[in-house]
Amino acid sequence: MIKKIIIKLLRDPFGLIKILFFRIRLFYKWFYAYYIKKDIGVIERTKWYRDKGDDSLRLKYNLNKDSVVFDIGGYIGDFSEKIFNKFGCNIYLFEPSSSFYKKCLERFKDNKNIFCFNYGLGNLNGDFVLSNDNEASSIKRKINTKKGETIKIKKISDIIEEQRINKIDLMKINIEGGEYELLSYLINENLISKINNIQVQFHNFIPNAEKKREDIINLLKKTHKNDWSYYFVWENWSLK
Repeated sequence: MIKKIIIKLLRDPFGLIKILFFRIRLFYKWFYAYYIKKDIGVIERTKWYRDKGDDSLRLKYNLNKDSVVFDIGGYIGDFSEKIFNKFGCNIYLFEPSSSFYKKCLERFKDNKNIFCFNYGLGNLNGDFVLSNDNEASSIKRKINTKKGETIKIKKISDIIEEQRINKIDLMKINIEGGEYELLSYLINENLISKINNIQVQFHNFIPNAEKKREDIINLLKKTHKNDWSYYFVWENWSLK
């Protein structure tokens, strides 16, 4: 390891110094946010990575080959692939971004249990402009419409009926701010009782996000119990 660093230093001393400076700066920002500012978001994310939540909690379910999973905000299919590899269940992946959707299609072209749809799910039908922010793309961020992508959102109740689904064993929601309207709609329409597990990532860039999250949680408590929660990172609610 030391030998490799010395070789890199001799070949490109300024490049290595820039990398080291960048990493020191990142560490300082994390240290300041965690220990001095005590930023709750940084603290919760640090706990999440420490507990290896992506590879443990997010995959810890009692599923089987007959289970139904909704992957809402499928991105490029990482979560769907992990869940399928572990349980072999039926997965409905919803991704409104055309570029990410195409990657999912290619990734799962030989998998008959993963169904990919090129639209998002919400509380209404319509066309919206999606920001181009890689995995953080959202219809909730203020953007220049010329730089965004026009995508489709479909009402989740229509899709549940269209696909003739009576029960959803796991619904994963990561839709960059759209989770508030979606969950409120599921609760108000009494569709929430059809979902055994809700794995959701709430986003705090939305105005009054803390209050909106609290309101939804208070309603969720009537039908579901909280299994684990990392504030504005990931949390899971299971049907009582």
